Amino acid sequence: MTKPSGHTGAVPHTGAVPRALVVLNPHAGGGRSIRLWRRKHHTVEALVGAYRLHQTPSPSAAEHLIRQALRQGTHTVVCVGGDGSMHAAVNGFFERQTPVNPAATLVPLFAGTGCDLARALRRLWPHGGASGHIDIGQVTCVDAAGAPVQRHFVNLASVGLSADVLDRMALPSFPRIPGGTLAFLVAILQVLRGSACPLLHVSVDGHSLPPHRTHCVAIGNGHSFAGGLRITPDARLNDGRLDVTSVGDASPLWLLRHAHRFYRGTHRNLPGIYHARGRRITLESPVPVRMEADGELLGWLPATITLQPAALRVQRLA
Repeated sequence: MTKPSGHTGAVPHTGAVPRALVVLNPHAGGGRSIRLWRRKHHTVEALVGAYRLHQTPSPSAAEHLIRQALRQGTHTVVCVGGDGSMHAAVNGFFERQTPVNPAATLVPLFAGTGCDLARALRRLWPHGGASGHIDIGQVTCVDAAGAPVQRHFVNLASVGLSADVLDRMALPSFPRIPGGTLAFLVAILQVLRGSACPLLHVSVDGHSLPPHRTHCVAIGNGHSFAGGLRITPDARLNDGRLDVTSVGDASPLWLLRHAHRFYRGTHRNLPGIYHARGRRITLESPVPVRMEADGELLGWLPATITLQPAALRVQRLA
């Protein structure tokens, strides 16, 4: 194995293709990904053996690189980054809704700000050093021109306020706040002041919820988003179901008063909260409503979200 200086650059490709690939997002967590890799590369080497290491300039580049490597026989992909990096990596494992290599394994090393997928994996394997298959969600929605968009997600998809929060956090004027939970909370408070509650029609496995106005509908494969807000508290990555939570037309003051319930995951019995579980969810609205998944803005409603049970093998490092 050839290693770059400091173990942060690309390994030259000579001879046979190593069966392990390390994809590193150098921007994740404001550079924490590089520091994390320097601490963990020996652990990774002990697990996977010889590997190629690539720093990727963008999520789309990482996705393309992973898909190409899996086609060529790579059997283990180590992804170093945040939830957005993991979203790109998971999509690289699929091509036209089908796994590129069903026997391949994803090894995540989390260095982002939110790290909600890391929380979901700790729920499955609290002590690390474990592996198994997890479910993967799939979203079909539309872009601004009405063309279809299809993406896989691993943790959680949502519409409404949550997508507006991501939009706000991407603005150059948004303050650079250390710590994912605090940054998301500040953005939520800013967006709530002007938040609309669009009318949504939600169907779960063919059964329609009452049409209702809502701040946000979350579809959870994992249990939290926005840096630890437990919006779908009972969701597990391997239970074969998606958990749906809709936060109704509540006032911003009411939401703030009960914010601690959402972070603790004890909000399900509050008035105006809808909950359901299933494998196929459809969302429609008479007005434009944005959609996100794993912290990445995808498009607009209408949308269909489905689940592929046990579709991806994941290894959590000790």
